[in-house]
Amino acid sequence: MLLFSRYLALAYAWVLGIGETFVFITTNKYWPLTFDDYIAVAFMLLVVRMARNELSIVLLPVGWAFVVGNFYAMLFMRLEANFNSSERLDVITVALGVGFVGLLTSIIACVQLMRKYTAQTDDNLFP
Repeated sequence: MLLFSRYLALAYAWVLGIGETFVFITTNKYWPLTFDDYIAVAFMLLVVRMARNELSIVLLPVGWAFVVGNFYAMLFMRLEANFNSSERLDVITVALGVGFVGLLTSIIACVQLMRKYTAQTDDNLFP
């Protein structure tokens, strides 16, 4: 589960970075709205690199939660009457769904790792 979540985060970060750059270049998007996506990309790439160490895996759900929160806010901003509701709504919905899958798999990986370490600790306490 950890390996799947890491590779999903890596692919997600690359696609998000390339997609956000494309949107920024082709539209008149206000730059601070793009900046948080670049922060998410940088954090996800950093966490994927750090997740090689099993103890750093706890940061992976944090990265996924940030990305899911970001796309959740984007989705409901687009659904408001003030915005054009057809503006990339399908892409944002898919990105949010993949983000939820990444969040779920990273939480499962953390729970599996926690069980592994607590089982080792319990075995060492009672020889």
